[in-house]
Amino acid sequence: MKRIAVVLGLIPILGLVPSYNAQAIYKGTSALGSPYVVQVSTPGALCSGTLIEPQILVTAAHCLVKSGEVISPSDIGVYEPGVDRSQSSIVARGYEIFYLSDYYNDEETTEPNDIAFVVLSSAIKSSIRLKLADYETTQMLINQRVSLISFGYGRTDVDTRTSIPQKIIARPIQQRKLRGYQGYERTYISYAADENGSLCPGDSGGPTIAEYKGEPYLVSIHNGSRGPCS
Repeated sequence: MKRIAVVLGLIPILGLVPSYNAQAIYKGTSALGSPYVVQVSTPGALCSGTLIEPQILVTAAHCLVKSGEVISPSDIGVYEPGVDRSQSSIVARGYEIFYLSDYYNDEETTEPNDIAFVVLSSAIKSSIRLKLADYETTQMLINQRVSLISFGYGRTDVDTRTSIPQKIIARPIQQRKLRGYQGYERTYISYAADENGSLCPGDSGGPTIAEYKGEPYLVSIHNGSRGPCS
């Protein structure tokens, strides 16, 4: 996984840290049953994702694009939110993929536009409706010390893969806002990744969520990590 976070203006979101491809959360706890995270299966990888609409998945672009080549949407399999993958089945396939045209993924560096949206072949029922946190909202949440929780399916350490989603309190250490053309912005969030906890390979595309005044906000999408699992 490449751990960091990016936020898109019209579609505000993501969280980053330079680096390497994703699996589950080191020193996390079970997020079994969580409505915020889904397992995403492709021929080349197991990643994570979240539903921003019943039929729209957001995940990391590097899970779907390799060296400028995008996989077939029908090769994407998505499970229901928060399930134990070993006891569940794929409930939807990809129908169409949208990602930023300058994203390439050479698998050596973390690229700025590491985000993709997938229209699914069928809707997946979800008990929540996420709001998208732009840069200003993210700063407010951080300044007010609202807990940011990262979710993902992946490794729990460098050698152990899990079928159960994990979660961890994210520790934001740096945020940057970049503007592009009108109606589009990117926010990058770096989180601490050390022996106290970090994301791992397989967590790529998973969400960081903040619950504020009874509303869940999507703060970032994981796309890179340096830590005990890398």
